[in-house]
This record gives sequence, C-alpha cells and structure tokens, in this order.
Amino acid sequence: MSTAISSNTLTIRCGDDRKVLIEGADGDRFITAATDIVNACRICEQAQVLTFKENFEKLLLQFYGWLSKHKGKVERCVVTTRDAGLLFIVCTVSDELDVELQDSLTDFDIEFAESGLLEKPMVSFLAIPDSSDRAISGFTSPHVLIEYALGLET
Repeated sequence: MSTAISSNTLTIRCGDDRKVLIEGADGDRFITAATDIVNACRICEQAQVLTFKENFEKLLLQFYGWLSKHKGKVERCVVTTRDAGLLFIVCTVSDELDVELQDSLTDFDIEFAESGLLEKPMVSFLAIPDSSDRAISGFTSPHVLIEYALGLET
C-alpha cells in the first residue's frame, strides 16, 4: 500500500543484501534483511484487511438482528460510504419521526461503538422517516454499498 513520504521517512530498498538495524522505543534491537521487513509489512497489512472483513461481517449480523427486532417499523436499510466511513441509513415505514426506534438505534450505535469491532468514527447510524430515493440520496454517496429491502418474515 502506498503512502505519502515525509521528510523524516527512511527509505529501505529491497533487492540488495543489506541488513537493517531497527531499534524499538524500549531499546530492543533487531537486525534483519530489508526483504524480511517488506514481507512482515505485507503480512501485517493482510492481517488488518482480514480483521476488518471479519469485524464488518460481525457488524452486519448484529445489525440484521437489530433490524429483525424492528421489522414492522423498518421499510429498508441502506449502507453507504461517507467521508468519515460507513453510514447505515434506516428508513422507517412511518412518515413521522419514531422516537422509540431512534432511541433503539442510538442504543445499538452505542453498544456497537463500545464493542470495539470497528473504530467509532468509521461507522454511524441514522434513521429517517422518508424512505424515498430522493430523501436517501441526500445522505448517500453515488455508490450505495448494500441495500436491504426488508422482507424479514421468518
């Protein structure tokens, strides 16, 4: 993964047999080949992607459970991207604000944030009383990730 390079960045090139000395804040020292460092970075990135995928799937399952509990009040749900991350939009059946549903969604949001599965600024939840495409478009990116059209009968 490419990142911008600042003036205090050390560039290590792979391909030659040079060794690199890395000293941790605790004073531990590691001497290793540059290729080993690159491989370790790749493994770390892959682990981060896998962790995000697993945690996102857990979030979807938890959220589906919440939706199932409120199936009579929810018409559909849209998951989209925003500047700060993901936005889950719950569209209610009623055209009026449902305070009880809002409170329940806020409780779910707090519980999820406290679970630590994904960073809080990365995921947010919103309930809106108007489920028309026009109403939703004010909150969504041009690319909607997921839309649940709820037929949650079991």
